[in-house]
Amino acid sequence: MGKFTERLDEEKVNNQGLLMKIVKYNSANEIKVLFIESNSIIKCRYRQFNIGTLQDSKGINKRLGEENINYQGLLMKIIEYNSANEIKVLFPTGESIWTKYDNFKKGTIKDHLTKNVYNIGYIGVGQYKSEINNKKSKAYSAWHGMIERCYDPLFLNKYPTYIDATVCKEWHNFQNFAKWFDENYYEIPGEKMNLDKDLVERGSKIYCPEMCNFVPSEINVLLIKSDADRGEYPIGVTFRKRTQMYAAQLSVNGTRKHLGFFDTPESAFYCYKEAKEKYIKLKANKYKEWLPAKVYTYLMNYLVEITD
Repeated sequence: MGKFTERLDEEKVNNQGLLMKIVKYNSANEIKVLFIESNSIIKCRYRQFNIGTLQDSKGINKRLGEENINYQGLLMKIIEYNSANEIKVLFPTGESIWTKYDNFKKGTIKDHLTKNVYNIGYIGVGQYKSEINNKKSKAYSAWHGMIERCYDPLFLNKYPTYIDATVCKEWHNFQNFAKWFDENYYEIPGEKMNLDKDLVERGSKIYCPEMCNFVPSEINVLLIKSDADRGEYPIGVTFRKRTQMYAAQLSVNGTRKHLGFFDTPESAFYCYKEAKEKYIKLKANKYKEWLPAKVYTYLMNYLVEITD
């Protein structure tokens, strides 16, 4: 009689994640259990109830098609339900994820196909993670910075030289970029590495596998095209009113080096061109032991153009 009164109205959640309640207790071998969600009553043994193995197919069917909103504000829908620890959720983007029912109810499931990085980039489905040990991965930082340079209005307002720059569709998916990153990234002691899109083709406006390389920042600054800063004369050339001549100047390690005065802007440019190409080769040889062969070759063959 004691067990009867103690166990009547006892509640438990079964291994399907469904709440059940004892509504009749005759003995340990004969109890009746009510499943709250489906209102089904099932006769069983107390042990089945106690260890959570009692199943309710009606309750499972009721959860199929259940919808919720995740923390990204996206609609989620249960399309398969095996147990509370194994459900399949579908997002409007078409991504489906196996997860736990508890995560579904809390809305903590992330849709990796949603374009939530400047409405262009998305994490994608694959092995590459945006964070490692709670810190942004190098691949993710490079990818996010690339997307930002091309699609963040505030960045473009501050740095208009990137206006019209784009990222190829393949690299909108972080997984694709991260794979390329793994295959192409390298480091040079004491140097910051930059993702460059101008080395292969002068003035390239697209970030893509065919155009991009990693180079140390000291070299990257030598390759940046500066239309806004150049003015009316060719790159490396300024007009001196006092002398009424054209001066050729080259920035060396952040300091302007005077190369000479000339009667025409073209003559001044060709002096600058020769000095700049030599300087780029000097930097290439400085880092030769670390540079990939293709990057070293590009630098050694680099030609400065009057339109740079």
